[in-house]
Amino acid sequence: GAGNVTVVAGDGGHGYPDAAPFDRIVTTAACPELCPAWAEQLAPGGALLVTLRDLPGSTWCLNLLLWRRARCLRGEVVGTSGFMALQGEFGTHVAQHEAGDRLERLAAGREARERPAPWAYLDLPERTRAYLLGELAFFCRLEGLLVEMVGSRHAIVDPDTGDLCVIDADHVEAYDGDGALERLRASTRRWIELGAPRRDCYRVEAWPPQVTK
Repeated sequence: GAGNVTVVAGDGGHGYPDAAPFDRIVTTAACPELCPAWAEQLAPGGALLVTLRDLPGSTWCLNLLLWRRARCLRGEVVGTSGFMALQGEFGTHVAQHEAGDRLERLAAGREARERPAPWAYLDLPERTRAYLLGELAFFCRLEGLLVEMVGSRHAIVDPDTGDLCVIDADHVEAYDGDGALERLRASTRRWIELGAPRRDCYRVEAWPPQVTK
C-alpha cells in the first residue's frame, strides 16, 4: 500500500539520474569501488551509505557513511557487514574458486616455510585472535601490502619483492624470501604503537581522480 516507492530495474552502479539529486543513497552489495554516479547524483549535504568490499576474496564490507562536501565525500567507517558482490559494469567478477585453489594460485611454484607468528605468544581466545588478525590485515593493506582472503586466512604479498606469506592463528607460512614477513612484522609494530586501531576507528575522504585537494 505504500505510494512513495519507485522500483527501477537497471545497473545500480549508474544510479538513477532521472530522479537525481538524492538526499540519501544506500547500497546493499559488496562494492569494489565508489561508483562516480553515486557522488554525482548526491545532493549537497547528502549522505551516501556505501558497503565497500573489505578485502579481495571476501564478501565482508566496510559500511562507510559519507557526506557530500564541496569537492569530496567525507565520513567514517560505521560498521561492517556481509553482502553478495555488486553486479553490472562496476561489479566484481567472482571466480568460483575454493580457498585452496586461490592459495595454490598465489603460491604456485613456491616452497612454504613455517615461521612463528609475531602474536603467537598471546594467550587469546580463538575468536578474539581471528578478529584481531582481520584488523591487522586491513592495516597492512593501508600500509601498501597486497592482502587477499583465502578461506579464513589472510595472504599477504610484498608488492616490491613479490614475496608471499599466509598468516594463521599461531604461525606464518612464508614463500620465497622473507620480504612479506618482514613487512608484516614492521606493520604489526606500527599497528600496536597506534593502539591496534579497528576498522571503525578510520575516517575516510573520497576525491574524484585528478583533483588537487
